[in-house]
Formats: sequence, structure tokens, C-alpha cells
Amino acid sequence: MNMNKLLIFCFAFLASLAIVYAVDLPNHVVVSELGINPSYNGDFLETGKEYIELYNPTSSGVAIGNWRIRFRGLPSSDDVIILPGSMIPANGYYLIGDVGGWPSTWNKPDLFYEFRLENENYGLNLVDGSSNVIDTVGWGNLVFYPSFFEGETLPNANLDGHSYERKPGFNCGNWKDTNNNSNDFFDNSDLNPQNSSFIEAPCDIVVECVSDSDCDDGNYCNGAERCIGDSCVGGTNVDCDDGVVCTIDSCNENTDSCDNLQEDLLCDDGAYCNGAEFCDAVLDCQSASAVDCSANNIPGIASCFNNPDNIDFTYDYRASFTSTCDEVNNQCTTENGAITSTCDIAQCGAECDSADDCGQGFECGLTCNCVLSGEPYCGVRCK
Repeated sequence: MNMNKLLIFCFAFLASLAIVYAVDLPNHVVVSELGINPSYNGDFLETGKEYIELYNPTSSGVAIGNWRIRFRGLPSSDDVIILPGSMIPANGYYLIGDVGGWPSTWNKPDLFYEFRLENENYGLNLVDGSSNVIDTVGWGNLVFYPSFFEGETLPNANLDGHSYERKPGFNCGNWKDTNNNSNDFFDNSDLNPQNSSFIEAPCDIVVECVSDSDCDDGNYCNGAERCIGDSCVGGTNVDCDDGVVCTIDSCNENTDSCDNLQEDLLCDDGAYCNGAEFCDAVLDCQSASAVDCSANNIPGIASCFNNPDNIDFTYDYRASFTSTCDEVNNQCTTENGAITSTCDIAQCGAECDSADDCGQGFECGLTCNCVLSGEPYCGVRCK
């Protein structure tokens, strides 16, 4: 693992340390780096420089004697066979290098073996002594070799002087393993293969988070928290603004949703006669119909035959009244609707309009007939 990368990850880890979280390590040896297209000091000849680096992320040494590296499309006779009795230490590496010109300043391989890593459409299996596949890495088009890659393959290795290195797992070695080659490795231009003399810090560390779910505070309204660089980053508050002026917008933590409550008072223009404005959840404030005062209207009367007096000799009169809206008092105007009834000779055929129409000692009675003063008059109407 490149020391610069290690320092960067160490600082990121220390800065994010806040709550205890157990690191979920792989429980097996992994292929940690592949020198597929290496170069050294301008020498681009791959023979003697290709390498396979293994890493043990567990807390115990692993016996890897008689383990094999099996290559895509090659017979078992071309397998790399690790020597019996070989061990890969806890949190340590094991380096297999090609023979024929190993660079003098690189760390010496734990095992020299003649093999070739093709730059395109190739892959390998790490197989234990019982023929169990422990790890797999593939690059290029391996559609016909599904057992030689995990998830998605890496791109073809056509860049001179580059390797594919497994991504670091915090500050304790190259162990990221999501069973997806494309996700677990990165292109590395700073070649530094490591042998069994290199031991990483034990992964007994704690971090704030590994995935977004570790950061979830259980609250909806403050947004979705995320895990970025092993640290939890707060979310953005849920925006409940529906763009409607007359709704009261709020985030409901109980229902994990927004409430947008209509409030008619927010639409009130302060005028009474143009009607009560109301809130529409989609169309916003809406105008109502003007106040209708017609219920207070009173029809006019000009007739001799109006009820309820039932006296045909009286002329009954009432002026018509049309109610209007009173903006000052916030109401419709009213009228008492009183009717005047007077005896009328000309229009209703009454015997008298007043006492002047009767002789001395007589007055005009309630039924518009002349009667003795103080006494009822019995004429044709008396029964």
C-alpha cells in the first residue's frame, strides 16, 4: 500500500472519529494488488516485473502453503503454486513476483514464480489447498468466463507503469471487498508491491460510519444524513413549501411527510361586501361571490285589497325596498316594511275618507263608513 495513501486515510479516519462503530472486515485473504502492466525506470518490458500481492485482513496468520493462483483459460499445470509451509501474517502481505528481472529497489517477493498477466480480458482465482475459491479478480471482457470476476470487471490494463490496487479499508490495509472488482480496486500509478515484512495496524479501530444507514438519526424532517469519508454529514431540511401562499406548510415528523393546511384567513382582503375569499390548495387564494342582500328586499304595495286588514275600502301602501351591502357595518341594510292603510273614496269606493265626509254627529269608522260619533253604525254591513 502506498504510504501517501495510508497517511491520507489515517488523517481522514482520525478526523471522523466520533462514535463507536465496529469495522466489518473480510474473513479471508484477498488479492490486494496486481502488477499487470508494470514498468521500472523507463523500462516497460513486463517480464520479471509482474506481481500478485495478497493481504490478510484477519487477526490471525493464515497458512497458505499449496494455495494456487489459477488463470483464465489456462490448464492447472500453469497455476502458481505457493510453497508448502508458507504463511501470511495477520494484517500482513504476501508477494508473488515474476522471474527474470525483478527491480532492485522493489521489495523482494516472498515467492518468485514464472507467470504472465495478460493486459486484456483476463482474470485469476486465488484457490486454497481444498480447491475453494478464496478471491477472484478479472479485467476486460470475460462474459464467457463468469467465474473469473466478481460483480463487474475492471477495465483492460493498457496503461504502462500502472497496477490495480485494492482500495484501503480505513488505516489498516487494502481489504475493501464488496464482491465487485470495479468497485473494490483503483488504478495505481505509484507501484510499491509489499511482501510479508509489511504489517498493517490491526483493524481494532472504530469509525463514525461505514454506510449512510449508520448516520440516520431517525428524523425525517432534517433530511437524510450521509456517510462521507467515514464521517456523518447532516442532511438538508425537507422543503415543504408548496408554492401556495394561503397554505400553512410544515414538516410532519409523525407521518414522514409534509403538511400543507389551507387557511382562508390568509386570503382575506378586509372587505365584506365582495364576499369571503377562500384558499384553494392548488389555485391559491380565490375570490368569492359578492354578498347577496336580496333576502332583505321588501316588495312595494299599492292596493285596496291587501291582506291582512281585509278591508277593501282602505288603500294600503308600502314603498318597495332594495337592500344594499353596508361595508362600514359589515351587513346588509334592512327596513321595517310597515304598511299604511287609509280609507279612500276615490280608489277603493269607501263611504268616507274622514269625518268631513259624514254629517254632523257622525264620524268615519274603522271600516270606512259613517257612524254616529261614539256609536257603531249599522247599515248594510250590520248582520
